[in-house]
Parts: sequence; structure tokens; C-alpha cells
Amino acid sequence: MNKDFIIEQLKKQIEGFKTETSTEKVGKVIEMGDGVARVSGLSDLMASEMVEFPNGEIGVALNLEEDRVGVIVLGNYTGIK
Repeated sequence: MNKDFIIEQLKKQIEGFKTETSTEKVGKVIEMGDGVARVSGLSDLMASEMVEFPNGEIGVALNLEEDRVGVIVLGNYTGIK
């Protein structure tokens, strides 16, 4: 391999590189009980949307209310506050 070939391959890879950005919404758990978290601050959340809690547990938004969302926690909910 010569240096020109390597440089050309690197240029092709750089040109094809695409970055992805995402936004993150943060809510506040205001109540937790029996595997259901009541979360405020996520007014844009849609039904059945996935939610990740700070402890890494995942939940699913089911109950959409005007000022809060009910999220079913799909794992150990005892560490969520």
C-alpha cells in the first residue's frame, strides 16, 4: 500500500461520515409506587414512548395527563426517586 492510496481511502471515509444529534428531555419523578412512576416535565411525551430513568431502568409511558405522565417501570423500580 502506498501513502496516496491510504490518504484517498481516509478522505472517502471522512466524506461519508455522518453525525447524528438527539435531544433529551428531563422530567422529575413526583411519585413512585407499585411499579408506576408519576413524572412531571415531560409534556411532549407520547403514549407507549420509552423512558429511561437515571438508574438505567426503562419504562413505558401509558397514562398521559395534563401535568404529569404515568410510566410503567419495566424493571426494578425500588431505586427510582
